[in-house]
Amino acid sequence: MAGDAGVRVVLAQDALRAAVPGDGVEIVALEAEDAGEADPGDLDLPVHPEQLAYVIYTSGSTGKPKGVGVTHANVLRLFDCTLQGFGFGAGDVWTLFHSYAFDFSVWEIWGALLYGARLVVVPHEVTRDPAAFHALLRREGVTILNQTPSAFRALAQADAAAPRLQALRAVIFGGEALQPESLRGWIERYGSDRPRLVNMYGITETTVHVTWYTVTGADLGPDHAASRVGVPIPDLRVAVLDPAGNLSPEGVPGEMYVGGPGVARGYLGRPALTAQRFVPDPFGNPGARLYRSGDRARRHPGGTLEYLGRLDHQVKVRGFRIELGEIEAALLAQPGVAGAAVVVRGQGDEASIVGYVAATAQTPPPAALRAALRGQLPEHMVPAAVVHLERIPLTANGKLDRKALPAPRYGRAHEEAEEPANYVEVQLIQLWEEQLRVEGIGPTQSFFELGGNSLLALRLFARINQRLGCDLPVATLFTGATVRQMADAVYAQRAAAGTPRGALVPMQPLGTLPPLFFVHSADRNVMGYVNLVRHLGADQPAWGLRDQGDTARPLATIAAEHVRTIRSVQPRGPYYLVGWCFGGHVASEMAQQLERAGETVAFLGLLDTMSPVIAQQWPRSTDAQLAVAMARDVAMRWQRPLEISGRALEELEWDEIVRRVVATVRAQGAAPADYDEDVLREQCAMIRDRGTSLEGYAPGPFRCPVTLFRATHDREPWDAFFASYTPLEQDTLGWCRHVSTPVEVFPVPGNHASLGSEPHVRVLAGHLRDALARARERVGFTLPDPAAEARP
Repeated sequence: MAGDAGVRVVLAQDALRAAVPGDGVEIVALEAEDAGEADPGDLDLPVHPEQLAYVIYTSGSTGKPKGVGVTHANVLRLFDCTLQGFGFGAGDVWTLFHSYAFDFSVWEIWGALLYGARLVVVPHEVTRDPAAFHALLRREGVTILNQTPSAFRALAQADAAAPRLQALRAVIFGGEALQPESLRGWIERYGSDRPRLVNMYGITETTVHVTWYTVTGADLGPDHAASRVGVPIPDLRVAVLDPAGNLSPEGVPGEMYVGGPGVARGYLGRPALTAQRFVPDPFGNPGARLYRSGDRARRHPGGTLEYLGRLDHQVKVRGFRIELGEIEAALLAQPGVAGAAVVVRGQGDEASIVGYVAATAQTPPPAALRAALRGQLPEHMVPAAVVHLERIPLTANGKLDRKALPAPRYGRAHEEAEEPANYVEVQLIQLWEEQLRVEGIGPTQSFFELGGNSLLALRLFARINQRLGCDLPVATLFTGATVRQMADAVYAQRAAAGTPRGALVPMQPLGTLPPLFFVHSADRNVMGYVNLVRHLGADQPAWGLRDQGDTARPLATIAAEHVRTIRSVQPRGPYYLVGWCFGGHVASEMAQQLERAGETVAFLGLLDTMSPVIAQQWPRSTDAQLAVAMARDVAMRWQRPLEISGRALEELEWDEIVRRVVATVRAQGAAPADYDEDVLREQCAMIRDRGTSLEGYAPGPFRCPVTLFRATHDREPWDAFFASYTPLEQDTLGWCRHVSTPVEVFPVPGNHASLGSEPHVRVLAGHLRDALARARERVGFTLPDPAAEARP
């Protein structure tokens, strides 16, 4: 680009001198500390509106980028003719969100500075983090926001879980086709009057924007799925012409030609290409020109234009205009590549570039080809995948047979599969597979090799931070792009915060409903609740309480520690608590302690938990029964089947029981790779300790309503044990003894260990949602009034 533009002088910090190509270029060092003292004086340079303001480069079909020369007059009239429509002024706050290599930045920079407004330069890492960008918009009071539709979809998702953007008065879309239906959630929250939603179609060669169209709620629905780009801004004309150069009738597709003072000078140093694309205007004054856009459109009654896509093989991927031929040329330049083809697969956010090469014995592997292209092309043009073919398929006419190009195969071969090593890796793999729509992802595969891109990364990290309760920046992906590296980053962040196994686990910290606290199971952790939390919906905040102390300490002590923890994040009630088995015992004691402190407990949910008084009467498990039960619990959480029986182990010594159980679990692949005999011994010791915690404990009477979720399968041991109790005690597992209100009981399919797993967890989540809604109604909870944020 520097050579093509004839650059002769570069202003740079002296430290960058070595990075600037020096052939015929004078490098002028301008250090920051000297800049304020420099007095260049009056340069006395004649400037007039028809001089070039900038040269901006777009992709070229021959492999060589082409520079578009845009004059001061081109840019100035853009703002003159849109001022009345937007009412820009000194009170506005704009963002510079886009790269200055993208002409959207011309609109952002000079739209602010020309009218004396404030321009907020968005750091690169913030542009990749929708939640952080949303916070910036709110903090800076941004009024004018410019976005590609793809980027805005990610921002709208972050907005749904955040305070409203009160200052925003206009959102301007550009860079790619806008599907109105994608704005439904935003319009339902904000309406379409403030902020106003304006779709602006534009072309680099016609100075950023050509047409505008205000989107309203009337544009939603299947009857309005097309991308309407509206009418030309006041000083431009758009003609829709057929291949013969005649005007296309209303409703008939044709190519868009743009005329008027926004048409750029042409391509720098490319007269033949300029003559091909900048053509005489047969409908205008002598000397007038039209720019052939290469875009298809049709005109509706009233003059509104509908964008229909490209006529050629130029494409737009995530807002970038790309000539696929430039990528093909770069592939053909690699050693051992006998032929190349490049296509775009998917649409919208899921669109990705795929390269195909006719490979020889000397052709580098796909990963090496992508690495080589990354050194020659901007990141948005590097194919998500490169596929080796014996030959490039052609049609009978000798043209590329696009239909014969195979879809890239992502994922891993199962026979070579490396299993995830811990629960964080399991959760990350599930999230990657959801976002990438790829099955069989391994922990050491690269996000980008699997077809990932920057927009998918935004969605992925929003889900990771929500699911795992962390705050990983998107930049993590660029320093460690595998599941395993990302899992390490999660653990490192927890360690840096001083809570590598913290007492409070933000399982799903966002949402407008009151937070729900899940108490750990006997083995300290809250992983058994992960599926349940996921099915409760994105609006339900969920926090896990993990035990970090001696597992044999008294139940009341454990509960008191957790009460202090939850009051550190929610000082006052009403509180909503859930516990499973031993966690139910802890949760019930927490409820009593909170009530004694004068707080309200609106909900106490017990998952298949018998009264602690009755639990102390339950027959003690044999060593074999306990070891087998713990192994089944691990397999359930690992979501793997496990065939194991304790009968053959009853006569064995403890060490042999442990050895055989672990060997069975490993042989069936029913646990993570770090599951061993020490882990099983530790689990069993915890269960014995929990029995010690309960010794002599009897809950006092408490007022809060109790909701019991009872497993319906494998009830024989329970039914036999409860045979001597009253029907009400049997139904409520003994809790009717301790509460002043009737216990609400819900049957849930599955057994004690599996009611939190698929498919039973869906039934459990449905009952829990209904019970929570009734609890909120009892205490008079209502959703916050969004308008209240605007009041002092």
